[in-house]
Amino acid sequence: VFVLINRLKMELNKLDILIDSSLQRFNTPFAAAGHPNCVFKMNFKELQKITNGSIKEITEWDSLTYLTIY
Repeated sequence: VFVLINRLKMELNKLDILIDSSLQRFNTPFAAAGHPNCVFKMNFKELQKITNGSIKEITEWDSLTYLTIY
């Protein structure tokens, strides 16, 4: 239901959705629906399909940042 409602909202607003290409490195990214109890997992292809988003390089990663996070 959540996905259908948000899909309808996107159609009405004609939003351009950008998906950061760096998310592809995760096997199972988790999506959030605006509340800590509304988190769900999906794969990258599902995320792109549901949102009809364009994959773009948005973040910049250097080795120092990557090592700090992981």
